[in-house]
Amino acid sequence: MSLSSNIRAGATYVEVTAETSRLQRNLALAREQLQDFGRACTSIGKDLLMGKTVPFTNGTVFLFKISLEIPF
Repeated sequence: MSLSSNIRAGATYVEVTAETSRLQRNLALAREQLQDFGRACTSIGKDLLMGKTVPFTNGTVFLFKISLEIPF
């Protein structure tokens, strides 16, 4: 059995380079958009937590209570 099949003399060396500035710019834009989305979600959560939606929830509770008192 020959060992010549295991010898890789003269194997090709390939180096690949790419221009990534456009990719980096688009990734930075995507990062900014995700951060803006996160800030918006945080703001909504804070608004809910701080009671800016209390009038809505109080109105809903009131309507629910009324619906329990009305005979069907």
